[in-house]
Amino acid sequence: MQNITCSDAIIQILIKNGVDTIFGIPGAQTYTFFDALHKHQDKIKTYVSRHEQGSAYAAYGYAKSTGKVAAYCVVPGPVVIEIPCEQGSEASPFEFLLPTNYGR
Repeated sequence: MQNITCSDAIIQILIKNGVDTIFGIPGAQTYTFFDALHKHQDKIKTYVSRHEQGSAYAAYGYAKSTGKVAAYCVVPGPVVIEIPCEQGSEASPFEFLLPTNYGR
C-alpha cells in the first residue's frame, strides 16, 4: 500500500476533477500543501498572489474566462471576512478553499 500525504491526496482529487491551475498564498498552515503542489507542477500550475481576496478573484476570473474549474488556497485569519466578498459574486463558479486548523 502506498503512503501519501493529505496534501498529495487533495492535489490528486483536484487534478481528477479538472483543476489544472491554483491561485493562493503560502503560509505556515499551507506550506505542506504548496510543497506538494511543487511536486505536481507538471499537472497543476500555481500562481501566488499578495492578498487572499486577490487569489479568490484570480480564480474567479480564470474560471469565467476559460470555462474551467478554478481553485484557490489561502491561509486562515482575516480571510474569513475577505473571501465571502468574492464568493458572493453573481454565478460564481466553483472554487476550492482549503480549510486548515492551527496546531494540527
